Amino acid sequence: MQRTLALAHGAPGRRPLLIVTPGNPYPDGSVSGQALSQIDYLVAHAWELGRYAPPDRDTFDLDAVARRILAYGVETLCIPTGGGCTIYSETTLGTFSVPTFPSAYKESSAARDAFCAALAAKLIEGGREFSEHVALWATAAMAAATADYPLPNPMPDRQRVEQLLSRSRFTVSPRAFGETAAGDAAVSGPGLTGAGDGAGSPLSPRLDGSRRSSIPGA
Repeated sequence: MQRTLALAHGAPGRRPLLIVTPGNPYPDGSVSGQALSQIDYLVAHAWELGRYAPPDRDTFDLDAVARRILAYGVETLCIPTGGGCTIYSETTLGTFSVPTFPSAYKESSAARDAFCAALAAKLIEGGREFSEHVALWATAAMAAATADYPLPNPMPDRQRVEQLLSRSRFTVSPRAFGETAAGDAAVSGPGLTGAGDGAGSPLSPRLDGSRRSSIPGA
């Protein structure tokens, strides 16, 4: 992987965006700091980041680990959290959580693949600009892949992702990094309960009592 990152950064002209996710089997050695500094988006579960925990901590602190990874040079860290996603970013968006999309099925590796594919598609479509809407769209794609797990091909198309978003009517509100811990975020809505693991951020109600959506036409 480190050789691939180096080749991508050495390509003439505008280099490609680099979205990296851990894969099985996991190597024993950690990725070098130089390699981490070449990653634009790292998509990983919290338990996959244990090797980057500060050595002076007795317990695993996701917020401390995320800060350390960003300090190595990763621009944005995306951590799937049971149907939702927590974002740590060096961009102006800072740290925020994307609401959880409930599902009867557990997340599979295909769900994270859907997240990465949707993230890449939206970044390319939007001129590489990362936004809360991009994070929400990628999380919805992951949730759709999880919900459609019994199908022969659970990978969602754009229509399926937009359908899920229009039904959920979620919106996310980025907060400056360090303003609040990711675990302080909460999510509310029909069938959802608050969570202390960064499962989501509060929904924004309209004056008429409905839920505001950042998706055009939703």
